[in-house]
Parts: sequence; C-alpha cells; structure tokens
Amino acid sequence: MTNFVSSAEWNEFLSDTAGYMSRLLAILKHTTLQLSILTSDAGEELRKLMDEVRKAYSADNFYEMLIVLLHVFICPIANSI
Repeated sequence: MTNFVSSAEWNEFLSDTAGYMSRLLAILKHTTLQLSILTSDAGEELRKLMDEVRKAYSADNFYEMLIVLLHVFICPIANSI
C-alpha cells in the first residue's frame, strides 16, 4: 500500500479521490462485506472525513478520481500477485 510522506500528499489524495470513495463506501456499507473501513470506528472516522472532503471539493470528474484510486490501490495489489 502507498505510504504518504507528508500531510500535503494525504490532503491532495483525499481531495482527488474523496468524492468517488465516499459514494463507493456508502454503497458497500449496505453489503455483507466485512472490511475494517466499513466495520471499525477508525473506518467510520475515515468515511466521515471523505464525505466532508467530498462536500468541500465537490469534484465533478469521477473518472480522474477512479484512475488515481486504481494506481494507488489496485495496481500494487495486482503487481504483488
């Protein structure tokens, strides 16, 4: 998983992806998946933060957010298999 070396990078990541992630997590919350981001207190806090960032930035380009998420999360997982 990617490590963010500064709070500026974390803030940039959140602003780029929070809109897509908050919507995706809202849908996943109503499934039977047992992911820590969906079931833990820390996950709840992160979901709230993403929702707040989404509202603040209200980015319209979800395609760009999806690309960022794919590069940060999916590609490293696929490369490790």
